[in-house]
Amino acid sequence: MVSTTASISLIQSFSANARTANASWKTTSDNHGRFHIDLPPGGYWLSAETNDGYGAGASLAVFDGRVTQINLFLVRNISGGICLAATDRIATPGGPVPVFKVVPGMIVWTLDASGRRVAAPVLAVTHRPALGGQGILRLTLSDGRIVEASAGHPTFTGTRVGELAPGDLLDGSAVSSIEELPYAGATWDLLPAGATGAYWANDVLLGSTLSNGQAVVPSIVRSSVSVSPDGATPSSSARRRLQSW
Repeated sequence: MVSTTASISLIQSFSANARTANASWKTTSDNHGRFHIDLPPGGYWLSAETNDGYGAGASLAVFDGRVTQINLFLVRNISGGICLAATDRIATPGGPVPVFKVVPGMIVWTLDASGRRVAAPVLAVTHRPALGGQGILRLTLSDGRIVEASAGHPTFTGTRVGELAPGDLLDGSAVSSIEELPYAGATWDLLPAGATGAYWANDVLLGSTLSNGQAVVPSIVRSSVSVSPDGATPSSSARRRLQSW
């Protein structure tokens, strides 16, 4: 088993002290994948990324005087980005918010299992740098709504954005035009809590590229993490294990 180094980011999504809510911490693990950081009590989102394209995240709860242990599997990020343009705005009960300003714990609109529009907290937020020469698709709907997303991003029905053609339906409206535009920067995605993971970007209902498995809530919190490969089966060859100590 070969250890590897990961960049660790933590965002405090809940705190009894309103002044420290949404505070963030960053560090880098050592060559054995371990790091140490002291955190005040509260709820956190932790994300880990390696230089060779593996990443994962989890939500945590830090308690005063206690230590947490967490185990994560890091999976290889899909190259080229499969998410939203940074200019897209996410529907929330307080009004639309640019996707790059969405953080774990923020309340957004989603659909429950019965198809009702409900408010729910965000479990995870990810972003991936666009590769050189990568474009993004701008979809204009017949009712005037416009959304920009990578071709691989799923609609709510599971169809990829890049599989749509003019005349196809997207969130109840026909696609009137599709333009491929040059894009630089990062593409973004989020995962609301609930059964569907759906959300509205520029008022267009979309699915998420993330899964509830990326937002595991452990019973206790620890502040030291180790990252190591896990290639036990062919299907796990693109997975790495992140384990706290």
